[in-house]
Formats: sequence, C-alpha cells, structure tokens
Amino acid sequence: MWSTSSEDIDPITLIVGAGPTGLTLAIELARRAIPFRLIDRDAERAPSSRAIGTQARTVEVFALMGIPESALAPAVWPRALRLAERERTLARLPFGAGPGNASRLLSMDESETERVLEERLDRLGGRVERSIELIGFHVDSDRIVAVVNGADGEAEIHARFLVGADGAQSVVRRGAGIEFAGAGYPERFLLADLDIDWPLSHDEGHVWIGDDGLVAVIPLPGERHYRVIVPLPPAESAREYASEAEIVAAAERLLRQRSGLALRRIGDPAWASTFRIQRRQATHYRQGPVFLAGDAAHV
Repeated sequence: MWSTSSEDIDPITLIVGAGPTGLTLAIELARRAIPFRLIDRDAERAPSSRAIGTQARTVEVFALMGIPESALAPAVWPRALRLAERERTLARLPFGAGPGNASRLLSMDESETERVLEERLDRLGGRVERSIELIGFHVDSDRIVAVVNGADGEAEIHARFLVGADGAQSVVRRGAGIEFAGAGYPERFLLADLDIDWPLSHDEGHVWIGDDGLVAVIPLPGERHYRVIVPLPPAESAREYASEAEIVAAAERLLRQRSGLALRRIGDPAWASTFRIQRRQATHYRQGPVFLAGDAAHV
C-alpha cells in the first residue's frame, strides 16, 4: 500500500506537488515499497505545455524507472538545432535521428510527461491525491504534522519526512523558513504554441540571431506545431498584454522580423503567455525532516 489515506497508518514520506519531480520521487519510493502520500492542490494536470525539452540522460533514467522510450509519446525527436542569421545558417548542432540513438533529446509537452509518469505510478500501485492543498505544518519531535485542506475540509497528515516539490512559490519552503536567494533577470519573453505554414522542416529547431534580438522555434508534436520563444526588445519589455491574441500577434511579428521568412499561422494558437526568468536557489535543501526538490529548491 504505497499511497494511503488510512488514519491509523503514518506514511514515511509526504510529497507535496505532483509535477515531474514529485511523481518521480513517488515512483522511486513505490519501486522500493516505501510508503508515501503524494498530494496536489489541483484537481487535474495542467493542460498547458510549459516545459517541453527532455534531455537524453532523462530518457535513460526513465528507462531505469520502467518507462521505455516507446512510452514517451506524443513526442518529436529533433535531429538538430539550427543557428541562423536570417536566411544564413551559422551552425547546426545534431541531436540524433530518433529512438535508439546515443543522443535522444526529445520535445514533449510537460503535461504529457506528467501523464506518462502518473501512469507508471498507477502501475506500481500508487496514486496522486488531487484537490488536497497543504495549509501548514510543524515538526513534532522527529515527525511532521501537516495540515491539509480537501473536499472534506481540514485534516492532519502525520509523516516521517516532508518533501516540497510544489514549485517556485513553495508552501513547504516558506513554512520551513528557508530563504530563496536570488533575483530576476530584466528580460521578458513571449511564448506561443502555434501551427505554422512555412518552408522549414519540422524535424529541426531554429534559433535566429541578429542585431534586433533572438527568436527560437522548437518543434512540438503535430505536423506543423511549434513552440515560439521570443525575447522582447527593451522598449517593449514593460508592455502589458490584454489577451493571448495580443501575445500571439507580437510573437508572430517578431518572428517574421527576426527570421526574414514568409510564414502563415494556421488556426487558433494552442497557448500563449509571457514570462521572466528567475535566478534563485534555496539556501539549503533540507531542514530536519523537511526536504526541497525541483523548482521549490532552485529556478
């Protein structure tokens, strides 16, 4: 019994956050028959793609966890990353042609990665307890007493260890009083997942480098589906966007301007957002029986 809600059994580990980090930890505990509970405040997995790159070593570790390459789908296996200045190719960095090669970097929506991990956890007898939010906790002797809120109201969970895998705004980290030292970079980025009709192959990523800035386009699953990443010019970095449509329009304009390509967006965008990059790290990853992992520990 890996994940239990029985009141008379204290799990050894309480994991907060069912993203890739929390799911990976749960799988490794389940493989070793170590009891745990994995809770997440959201009712379901996030539909947006967020992170998309899975490194070759991660694919190898997935195989050790019982997740074969064939399970990593839908995905794109880019053969190269092309660096260009408008129409001129500056360099091409090969990645390998696909499964079975030494280099196996792949492009896959984070939501799909989480699905694959959760399916593996299910096969091991574990589960994610959703719509349960950590409200607070304290250490009682050598044990954790966590207060959570769910469909049935507030309840206590007693555990030997508490792991915060709950992201950059970690409730666990704040509750432990661990500083998240660092700062944000001034640059602001646009992200848009689009279907694009243009003359370029879908099996390569592209980065254009020019005096007016960069733009990157990474293939996503789907015949003409791409993630467009656009650093904004300093003059536009403070602009507020009223809708996803405005973000998409700005991303398309800068993609055309910096690549010099004629292109046409097909249909509606799947997703668009803005973001800034933070450079922060927890001053320590453990405080007694409390641990931090993933974005809760460093971004």
